[in-house]
Amino acid sequence: MSFVMFGENIMSRVSIIVCMLFIISGVILGGCSSQKNDTKSDNTPMTAEEQKSADWKEIENILNEGLTRLKYKDKSGLYELEFEYLRDEKTYDDYLAMGEIRWASMDTINHVEVLNIDFFDRDSAHVTIKYVFDSPGGGQSTTDDIVTVYWHQGKWIKPTVSIIANQLEYEEAIKAAEAEALKEAQGK
Repeated sequence: MSFVMFGENIMSRVSIIVCMLFIISGVILGGCSSQKNDTKSDNTPMTAEEQKSADWKEIENILNEGLTRLKYKDKSGLYELEFEYLRDEKTYDDYLAMGEIRWASMDTINHVEVLNIDFFDRDSAHVTIKYVFDSPGGGQSTTDDIVTVYWHQGKWIKPTVSIIANQLEYEEAIKAAEAEALKEAQGK
């Protein structure tokens, strides 16, 4: 099962209001925790184990937030987890019009649990997750999956449509343009 296949019907006004309240409360309660990852509250550096634990929590939070937002028929959570180049090239409406993100039934998905994370120099990680479903009979069932997340612009993201190769090319183009602008500024 893919993380992108959620939801089913067109948003109702109530769903939109509930979703907006969820997003606003998440911003207020969550603050900018992803920007605090490298230091503790007393400004001392985190140990490697503390950093891994903080990253683990953040990754689990972004996956569950995306899932929750999709339950309320909100695909913008996925758009926010895309690489910068895609968000610069396409508006949210363009993103939806691409047709890459399709709805599937979300009613039974309860949450995502992170089972394991294999970090790669803290710029990316393979995450083994377990989707937990509520069964119609009252129990729960699960299925496992592996997703790739990236450390990008001070936070962990889980892109659905955008790819790392295009982001790296985009960053190189920006560096080249900045270098050219600096050269022109120094030449004048």
